[in-house]
Amino acid sequence: MNLFTARINNWSEWGKLFQDIETWQPLIKYIFQKENLPFFSIENLKPGTNAVFKVGDYVIKIYAPQKFGVTYGTNADVELFGLKLANKNGVPSPKLIANGIVSDKFEFRYIIMEYISGKMLGEIMDNLSYDDKVNIGIQVRNITDKLNVPCKNFSQDVLMEFTFDSEEWKKEEFPDSFLLERLEYLKGVQINENEKVYCHIDFHVENVLVDYNMNIYLIDFADGMLAPALCEQAYIVSALFCFEKPYMTGYFGEYDVADLEQWENDGWDVSQWNLQPLADDIKLLLQEGLDYIFFDYPFGYMQKQISEFISLSVFLDTPLDIAMARRLLRNELKEKSKEELKEHLEWYLKSGHKLFELSNYHQRNDAELIVDGSLPLDNVCDLILDRMKML
Repeated sequence: MNLFTARINNWSEWGKLFQDIETWQPLIKYIFQKENLPFFSIENLKPGTNAVFKVGDYVIKIYAPQKFGVTYGTNADVELFGLKLANKNGVPSPKLIANGIVSDKFEFRYIIMEYISGKMLGEIMDNLSYDDKVNIGIQVRNITDKLNVPCKNFSQDVLMEFTFDSEEWKKEEFPDSFLLERLEYLKGVQINENEKVYCHIDFHVENVLVDYNMNIYLIDFADGMLAPALCEQAYIVSALFCFEKPYMTGYFGEYDVADLEQWENDGWDVSQWNLQPLADDIKLLLQEGLDYIFFDYPFGYMQKQISEFISLSVFLDTPLDIAMARRLLRNELKEKSKEELKEHLEWYLKSGHKLFELSNYHQRNDAELIVDGSLPLDNVCDLILDRMKML
């Protein structure tokens, strides 16, 4: 066959042609005839790594030949595995229609899947309500619960290599010394094989589609690999949610105030809180040789899982009205609807303030240093730093 006539000898030349409809039309038309699928006019889609086009109700992805030296995102077997797993486990994603190989000027791998009509999450984020974002967070959690499951080894074990080669390192505006220190730390990380599950890895705003009913769909499984689920969650929190509270609330959930009130009435037993994940994080930080570790935590020496790590317990004694005003200005006024804000204030007047008063009572009695939280921030910091010099 001589369907693909363009000259491509390297990655740079591929980048100039991989979205050119005229170049790819003869090959795409042949593939659709081969798969007994109706052929329609070809349209461009959001550019990525591979040649991706819309043809009627289908999307065809033709993979860049790996001879060009790019490995991440160009392995059709990796995408096939992820897409099949998603379809099998009920993850909202494009349905796989066909896949195969065409031997022409190059050996082209391809897959054909259904076209999902919707907008990329990144295109609509600025117009979403608080509730919309919570709903999306819930749907993302539903996806990862179904997708992050143990499975066979379907690709090279390239998690760390993928991390070290990522362009994201170059985008961050951190000192070179800090980036080098982070890289050295990652090189020493040992991953437990039993923790590895399937991870999409590329869970960002361009790979989540939202339809007109606010249902979301996950696309582009070409970077999937085996990794701890925490790797997936870290990328979701930063690249997809951008650390916004409503998405995080939908994904991770939040405590029911009724549960907190019951816990208070049962005697404020701090041992009921499992803080082992926090203890594990502190242990990892201690291995880095840091001079100090600061963390915001409400139980001081009272919680045995954490008390062994504390050298100084500080309580910011802030009048509750000032604390409420700061909280409203910092978060709630921006993130809650008027109705949600009204409900929150009614709860606070009815019973919430008692919970805060009791918490302050216990923390005040447990702390080694009590600082007036109504003072200017610089004064608060100076008082804490002066006390730290005595350690």
